Amino acid sequence: MPQLCAAHVSASLVPRKKCHTVRAVRPALTDLRFKGDPCVVDNRDGTVSVCLGDYQLVRIFASPFDVASLNSTLAQVRLGQARRLHEQRRVAAQA
Repeated sequence: MPQLCAAHVSASLVPRKKCHTVRAVRPALTDLRFKGDPCVVDNRDGTVSVCLGDYQLVRIFASPFDVASLNSTLAQVRLGQARRLHEQRRVAAQA
């Protein structure tokens, strides 16, 4: 009677588990890939909200008089980053 033995499995035939790495990145409000305009909105209860489009990101205590200056500062930071990125690309293209 023939003897039955366990078949040897080559290591190359065994599928390896693939490891996928997901890099967690916290997006910045100044990232120009965001759709919608970030703005500061007065909530009329002693707080203001920083919003991106229709989505409220954060609510902080501030005076209604601060809304205009906060919106101005947010726009300067956002557009200043765009200007720097444009300059970097222009310089890289010339090199």
